[in-house]
Amino acid sequence: MSSVIGLVEVFADPAGIVEGLLGAGIYGLTDVRVARADSRVVVFWLTLDPWADLADHDYPTERVAISIERTGAIRATPVDYKGRPWLHVFSDDLLPVLCLWDPEDPPALQWSWDEGLAAYVIVVHRHLQAEEYWRRHQDWPGEDAPHGPGPHPIRTPELRAIASKGA
Repeated sequence: MSSVIGLVEVFADPAGIVEGLLGAGIYGLTDVRVARADSRVVVFWLTLDPWADLADHDYPTERVAISIERTGAIRATPVDYKGRPWLHVFSDDLLPVLCLWDPEDPPALQWSWDEGLAAYVIVVHRHLQAEEYWRRHQDWPGEDAPHGPGPHPIRTPELRAIASKGA
């Protein structure tokens, strides 16, 4: 298996992907389980410990379900979502799904399968840490994308530089 875990690999060997993710050196990833695997969808349940500096502030260990459809559609749903407010989520069949990027964002600001599943897990982990920061401080810890229709301007030079790399 190559170092990038792609869609084909996920459906070919979900159990092997567990080992691949756990061996990928993803900070905070302590457990991965296959919750469902069939010809249409694979669902992994992951346990993610907070980053060290945030653990010192009692940030919680997060559990998240990552659902992957044969089409390549992917979504992350926090398992312990009830009783906690969430800023960047949308509802999918009544479950909250993390809103990790806007479909109108430049490609360089969106994850793609070319980057592999481990990179997606890192994006999810960062997002979960940001949600907890927002719950505690009522402020998103980085440039916050607007929601809904209309222009979504990139405000900082740093993010503009990243976005322009994919143009």
